[in-house]
Amino acid sequence: MIFHMPPREMSVDARGNVRTVVEGASGSGRSSQEDMDRLCSALNTLYTSGWYHGAMTYKDAKRKLREADNGTFLVRDSSDANYLFSLSVKTPRGTTSVRIEYDEGKFSLDSDDAIKSNAPSFDCVVRLITHYIELSKAEIDTNANKMKQRKGSGQFVWLEPSGRKDTDATIKKPLRSDVPSLQHLCRCTINSQLKEQGKIKTLDLPGKLKSYLMDYPFDL
Repeated sequence: MIFHMPPREMSVDARGNVRTVVEGASGSGRSSQEDMDRLCSALNTLYTSGWYHGAMTYKDAKRKLREADNGTFLVRDSSDANYLFSLSVKTPRGTTSVRIEYDEGKFSLDSDDAIKSNAPSFDCVVRLITHYIELSKAEIDTNANKMKQRKGSGQFVWLEPSGRKDTDATIKKPLRSDVPSLQHLCRCTINSQLKEQGKIKTLDLPGKLKSYLMDYPFDL
């Protein structure tokens, strides 16, 4: 499957095994320790999110998402030993998955070699997913409450092996792996109002609470 973003494209595996290759210091000046620290930090943030499902096959993800609303997603371990994570998403045509790639200290959705350099990349998997959620929100016509066809504007659709390009690649909300704590829900609510992590420091709160908010500066 291909994740299509006019005027750029990103290829996406229909089975959803993450191609997350740790390049280490090869040609980049990065040390193995830097990559290890980055991966550990990303994994800790995923655990904190509550929607990282760990060791789960594509079939298990498909079963979990079967009754979910379109746009519901989860992150799981890849079933391919060469990669770390996979993003599974419920679409109008069923569940599809896309590999998450790690390279040069950044995470991105798996891409064709020809357009790999254009794929958005981030130092954190949760930040990567948040980016695509915001893009999905930007495509919504609030008046009609449905996806708009914005030719040439960067709309995302799933491009299937058959050549079909008519399924919106909408990423909306996570399927949680467990019940979140009240503290975490409050943190997400506060973060949704602040929008910018730097604003946390301006809050009239004890230092420990500020640190707790900054440990997970996301609203999902």
